[in-house]
Amino acid sequence: NGITLVVAVRDTKSAHAKLLGSKAATELGIPYTTIDTAGNQELIAAFPRGIETINAHLSAMYQQSNTFSSSNQASPPGKVLVFCESGNERSAAMVVAYLMAMYSMHVVNAIQIVQAQRFAVAFDDPMRSLLQTYDAMLMAKRDVFQDSRHTPAPSSASAWPPSSAPSRDSSSLAKKASKRTLDDHYDDGMNVDGSEASVDASRFEGRAGFAPFFDGVAQ
Repeated sequence: NGITLVVAVRDTKSAHAKLLGSKAATELGIPYTTIDTAGNQELIAAFPRGIETINAHLSAMYQQSNTFSSSNQASPPGKVLVFCESGNERSAAMVVAYLMAMYSMHVVNAIQIVQAQRFAVAFDDPMRSLLQTYDAMLMAKRDVFQDSRHTPAPSSASAWPPSSAPSRDSSSLAKKASKRTLDDHYDDGMNVDGSEASVDASRFEGRAGFAPFFDGVAQ
């Protein structure tokens, strides 16, 4: 069937009993690797290792395909067979985890795809809970990655502490700003509600006008 890699997801007890060995894969000349876990709870830690193993193999097959294509030779497509003791639990969970991690699928959609390909797959409640936990971990990692992409980098132009000697432009701007501030305070003190004008008007009310100077004969 064009299988280029066999991955056995097995319990450590099966590994010690030498079950699910590599005899058939060796006879067929197919690369073989194992992912051993002491229990289903350890699958979360094993998922990244299995995903990395599959991706490394597919990447190698892709590079090999490019080499064959340049020499006009046919290249077998990369195809990975994942199996376990029953073929319906650990290996299926590994494939579900791969779909979630590599294609950003929700856990429900990934389970539906795997069950559509193999009708015998049936996850119990603990395994579903484990896959949901792994899905939440993947979502948290994606959120952190997205936040890191949108976080602005610090500007290299802003340095701390600032230079103690301001430039000529900044000094003149500071003086202008200071002058405007004093003028504003002065205007505020003289023109608040017209109080100063009203005081002056009451002070000189009723006084007769007078000339500041007049012509006369000097003595």
